[in-house]
Amino acid sequence: MDILLLPGNSKKNKIWIDKVELEMKPLFEHSATNYYDHWWQGDDDAVIDMEAELSKLEATVDQLKSYVVFAKSAGAALALYAMNEGVISPDVCVFVGMPINWCKENGFAIDEWLLEYDVPTLFIQNKNDPAIHFDDLKDYLFERNVHNHHMVELEG
Repeated sequence: MDILLLPGNSKKNKIWIDKVELEMKPLFEHSATNYYDHWWQGDDDAVIDMEAELSKLEATVDQLKSYVVFAKSAGAALALYAMNEGVISPDVCVFVGMPINWCKENGFAIDEWLLEYDVPTLFIQNKNDPAIHFDDLKDYLFERNVHNHHMVELEG
């Protein structure tokens, strides 16, 4: 099995996702990490360009077999969008810090992407995450009829 790693929106996530890949790599046949084009534009407030990153994901997943998506924040949103568009079809997902409020603030159709979502997924969320608190995420997933998932609450 392979792993696809998708970091958060900020360029600061590069160091974090590189460490995650280093730790995860021995557990998988292949690993691939997507770095976002907007990171290199010099604007720390830039937001991920979903269309540009979707194109890059197509090329990346062509090289993977059966795979897990490990995604943080905006990376989770990108994964959901890519699944909705039929670009990726992971066997399992691990989403760290679902950015529900951030997606809505930036005009991303997160409500649609999660409606009836059923890919086996582990949602890891901080209790008081500013993007959405753990309990609010739990309610949100229930309202969207998301199933086949497990949730882990972390302090913070």
